[in-house]
Amino acid sequence: FGSRDMSEFRSVVFAAAGGAVLALAFVWLGRQAQPCKSENGSGERLPLRGEQVGECVPGSVPVPFDSTSFAALLPRIRRLPLQQKIKGSSAGIRLVVLVASGKGGVGKSSVATNFAFALSKELGASVGLMDADVYGPSLPSLVPVSGLQKSDGANKIEPLQHRGVKLMSFGFLRPGESAPVRGPIATGIIQSMLTNTNWGELDVLVLDMPPGTGDVHLTVSQNLKVDGAVIVTTANEISLVDVAKGIDMFEKVDIPSACILENMSYFACRCGIKTSLFTSPEESGAALAHAGGIAYAHLPFEPLLSASTLPGVPFPFICDERNRGSMWYWSLLGAAEMALREILVTVESREEPAQVVWSARQRKLVVLLPSRGLEYRLTPRHLRLACRCAQCVDEFSGRPVLDPASIPQGVSPVSVEETGNYARTFVWTDGHSSIFSLGIILQTAEEFGDCTVADPGSRTAQPRRRVTIASA
Repeated sequence: FGSRDMSEFRSVVFAAAGGAVLALAFVWLGRQAQPCKSENGSGERLPLRGEQVGECVPGSVPVPFDSTSFAALLPRIRRLPLQQKIKGSSAGIRLVVLVASGKGGVGKSSVATNFAFALSKELGASVGLMDADVYGPSLPSLVPVSGLQKSDGANKIEPLQHRGVKLMSFGFLRPGESAPVRGPIATGIIQSMLTNTNWGELDVLVLDMPPGTGDVHLTVSQNLKVDGAVIVTTANEISLVDVAKGIDMFEKVDIPSACILENMSYFACRCGIKTSLFTSPEESGAALAHAGGIAYAHLPFEPLLSASTLPGVPFPFICDERNRGSMWYWSLLGAAEMALREILVTVESREEPAQVVWSARQRKLVVLLPSRGLEYRLTPRHLRLACRCAQCVDEFSGRPVLDPASIPQGVSPVSVEETGNYARTFVWTDGHSSIFSLGIILQTAEEFGDCTVADPGSRTAQPRRRVTIASA
């Protein structure tokens, strides 16, 4: 351009770029107008997985789905006992599964909804689905039903039902309303939806979690006995960084990550060509899963998925029989089978958890480890001094701010209560309340307690869930 003005140079570049984009658009539209050619050049669409089971688009290898193997999981689920897995609720539930993501916008809610309906439709399980996102609930858009009612004679809300799946969302409670509320109120809403919904008896309760690792996640982990989490991501680095943080958080609260599910991993053209949609290699999610010893599956990009919320179209996507020709349909079923199988293996091999009781007669905390046959007796003041809450430890520096001299020598627990899979909540005679992970309790007991071999007879007599009130 020599001495031409820079603004003229920019205008020429922009014009050229605009022409290139327009040309690409015409090429794209032209390609869409013409049927993709199959390998024999006939123009017929290649069979997708589901139209002929066992075949799939060349170059794409989704998780194999075997309907017989999938059906065999239901008897295994129903051999599990119905348990009160929700704190403060009498609902009997066999499995609780979280569908989570570190990053928003990865298709987590679509996966969670179709995962729940797949378990009901293809497996025949009794399923509940709760949307745990207070600020941006998605379930009313994905499953547009209405008409919540309270149960007769009880302060319970009857969940909505669609195709046999029980549904609950803040969007059903307050249709069309935003929720400009602070964290404590949001967590209170989640607790209320969990405990005040009349879930009845369920084989599986699925929770669609909000993005991130915030208050709602901690509330769920403390009020629900979760059996496993399915982590949804896309194949880009920003999403995978947050996924790693989410997996780390779940590990700390003893929630096993059963599967990393890479959504929108690629676009599978009818001609059989598979195109990765992100700059990161498709194996990035697989690499993260391999590093953490977690199962991995991937789903293709499916343009028809968004059409499942249009008027007159059966919803969700997995419930529309016309979608059985979609690779996404069968890939999701394969991923659901794999995730459920991983969760069942974990549940069936789980050791009996540590038991923590207060012996008012001996003035000792008793920590029983049934799997090791050990019993620790601990002076409760040692555990009280180990509290790591914001009143006892500076949140930024980690420096203790609790003055040990302020804790009475005879401090003892008023109550000890199970808190999710990973912790116990103590209310102390000095008015303080603490949440200790089982790891901290055991560490304190090993350091300051007296260890003996536990009496097998006494172990079997102990209930697994208890609230023990101190007595004289």
